[in-house]
Amino acid sequence: MALWSMMSAPLILSSNLDSLSKQSIAIVGNKAVIAVDQDPLGKTATLVRRSATMDLLLKQLSDDEYAVAAFNRGTAPLDVMVRPADLGFAANCRFDARNLWTGKHQSKAAELENKVAAHDTAIWRVRPDASCGAPPRMGTITMITTGDQRDIPHYSLCLAASGRTEACTGNPDESWTVGGDGALQSGGHCLAVAQGKVAMQACSAEDAQQWKYNLAGNLVNASDHQCLSSNSASGPDVLSVQACGYNLPNQIWSLPN
Repeated sequence: MALWSMMSAPLILSSNLDSLSKQSIAIVGNKAVIAVDQDPLGKTATLVRRSATMDLLLKQLSDDEYAVAAFNRGTAPLDVMVRPADLGFAANCRFDARNLWTGKHQSKAAELENKVAAHDTAIWRVRPDASCGAPPRMGTITMITTGDQRDIPHYSLCLAASGRTEACTGNPDESWTVGGDGALQSGGHCLAVAQGKVAMQACSAEDAQQWKYNLAGNLVNASDHQCLSSNSASGPDVLSVQACGYNLPNQIWSLPN
């Protein structure tokens, strides 16, 4: 339910409503979580980090607040600790935070902590203090796999600064910042097209380092107007630029909001 609320999506139940337990009713009727879904700003959450065991999401809300969610993708309980810097805020940032499942309130919190059961989610509503600043447009760039394995660990691939798509690990080289000019930066370098090939370069204002993200989910390079492509949408592979096709799985990406 927390992921539904972070994505501002409708809540769909396949259960018999007459047989819902009190615990289930409390979950689907949690007004604080529903308020995150129905926040008037209408923002969708950004996937800040994805690994084999956890998704970390950040969603901007109205009134200078944010929602933070940690989804345990694994089969064992997970001890989660999230620092403001993990979400792009300043290192000295502190949160006024409330856990939306337990109701626990924290003032001047330097981290958010929770033990999360397998396939469960922790969600907080936070108000950053004045020292935090605004987080950049930062997070993972992913593509959905089309292979035979449909389980959570194999659901998506992450774009890495190595110039490949790979199984998501949550490592720093899978964290990207999207610039106002369309630059995609990771590890102090920018994704570019050089002599027809995808490369990481020292960041500049060149068209070869600028990417337009369109409604089809394509990343179109400003210099040659070709699409960022993985040679395979079913497993790790090197990147290239190719003529943009229609709804090609190996050319559809998900970017930080």
